[in-house]
Parts: sequence; structure tokens; C-alpha cells
Amino acid sequence: MTGLTSITFRTLTADKIISLCRNAGVDGIEWGGDVHVPPAATDEKDAVLKSVAQAQSVAKKTTEAGLRIFSYGSYYKLAANRTIPFDRIWANTLAVAEALHAPIIRVWAGEYGSKDAPPNYKARLVDELKKISQMAAEKNISIGLEYHRKTLTDTKESCLELLQTVNMPNVYTYWQPNPDITMNEQLAEIALLRDYICIVHCFNWTPGNIRHPMHPAKNVWKQYWMQLSKPDCPLLTEFVRNDKPRQFIADAQILKEITY
Repeated sequence: MTGLTSITFRTLTADKIISLCRNAGVDGIEWGGDVHVPPAATDEKDAVLKSVAQAQSVAKKTTEAGLRIFSYGSYYKLAANRTIPFDRIWANTLAVAEALHAPIIRVWAGEYGSKDAPPNYKARLVDELKKISQMAAEKNISIGLEYHRKTLTDTKESCLELLQTVNMPNVYTYWQPNPDITMNEQLAEIALLRDYICIVHCFNWTPGNIRHPMHPAKNVWKQYWMQLSKPDCPLLTEFVRNDKPRQFIADAQILKEITY
């Protein structure tokens, strides 16, 4: 399965993203929580109802266009310093995901790299992750941790340790390539985390986060796909060269050739 994470085109409306995905012939969308379907910033009733109504509208348009909703790409950060209790913030995120009919919510594993986290930081993050995953499980929703530098999922070892420590049946991880490591190291990440990977974010970057078309990396991505060996795991385009919609269409074709 192939798709798009909507944050690739933050300047486009939800309607235009849906049209673009139909033109590209992909299967579905991960809707982002920063622009297209943001959660309420407070738990004031009118704000929550407004965010839920927007999510319901986007969900209806997506499914009517024949597209799946793969996930809700939230920007909820675990163990963040907040003035509002985390469960109230999370409730707003969960309300939007439920209105979207999103089966997975993407969550960020904190704000520190695994080697830089302060004492007791991981324990606090694990405790919070267990609590929000339980709240999500009550809605039949899973958690997918963003696999990213400068978080506690910045290496395959730290990611696996976190997943095993939390040990919740609805907690998984995303995967995406790190442009600063080799292809063999990427393959080793997939091999170690395979059983936990729920969604893959796809792009072709070189060190320094320089963006390139997917076509030159087709054989590399074919190896990633074979290593993953999970036909039902969505491959979602995230970021394209020069932020051009036509580049997404070309990149999506490469992913379709790999997976179909």
C-alpha cells in the first residue's frame, strides 16, 4: 500500500491533497495534526467540537474519494514540559483521531536523543506512554512512535528498548531512513524492528537533508521493502524535492512499482 503524509504539502488545503492523491493513484493518506486536522489547543468545549467537526469533514471527503486514512500524524510529544496535564492534551488528540477514524496515532518519543536524556526522563516518558496507549486502546486505536533523530527512538537499539519496556500491545513504531547512515545500517534497523513497524515514511535524502527524487533510489527502496517483508505496511511519501506536487506523483509511482 502507498500513500502520502499530508505534512508534505502544508500549504495545500485538504481538498487539494485529496485530489492530488487520487491523481497519483495512491491508496491513502496520513493526515497531519499541525495544519490539516489540528487538535484543540485547550479543552474548552467549543474548541474541541470545532476540531472534531473539522476532522469529521476531512474523513468524509477522504473516504468518499476512495482513499484510506492510514493514520493521524500528531505532534504530541511525550514527557514534554506543559502547563496543562498531559491527559487533557492527549484527550484532544485522541478526539481528533477518533473523528478521523484513524487506526494509528503518530506520537513523538520526547525531545531528547537517547544519549542526552536527563536522569529519570525515560521513566517519566514510559509511564506517560503507557497511560496514553491505554486511553487509545479503549478507542481501538494504536500508537506509532515517530522514528526520528533527537528523540528516544533515534537508534534501533533505543527504539527497541523503549518498545519492550513499555510492552503494550497497541504500541508500535514508524520507520524512516536516516540520511546520515549507510544502506546496510538502514537494513539492520528494519531487521531488528520489523515486528514493531506499522508505517514507513519514504523519501530520498542525502546527508544534510538534501532532497532528491525517488527514482535514483528505487533499488535501495526495493531492498528496504524486501527486508521489511510486510505487504500490509503502508509506504507513505514524506517530503519531496522542491515541495512540488508533480514530484510527489513521480515518487509515488516508484513506490507503487516496488510494492505492487
